[in-house]
Amino acid sequence: MGKWIFRIVLFIAAVGLVVWFMRRNRANSRRDRDLVGCTGLVETAMNPGERGRVRLKDKSGQSVILPAKLDDGYPFAVDRGTEIVVVENARSDTPIVVSVAELPGSDEG
Repeated sequence: MGKWIFRIVLFIAAVGLVVWFMRRNRANSRRDRDLVGCTGLVETAMNPGERGRVRLKDKSGQSVILPAKLDDGYPFAVDRGTEIVVVENARSDTPIVVSVAELPGSDEG
């Protein structure tokens, strides 16, 4: 009887490990996508050069939340809800780089 319980626990642990690897792999493939030009919104406020989180739509229309870094060249901090655009894709251990979206017609002048 004890052997069966051990086998069941071992099987459940193996299934859990496989599911964890699959989810991890899917998250990494999201990071490797070409996102330059995609627009979205800031989820956590950021200062220039600092990291935060953004929600954006990728080129296939999927909504994703990713870590991001505000472009060093942007002169101001951005608050939650600010519209952004991806200006640089993620590389290995660095997040995507975003800047404030300057859309046609957004000028008040």
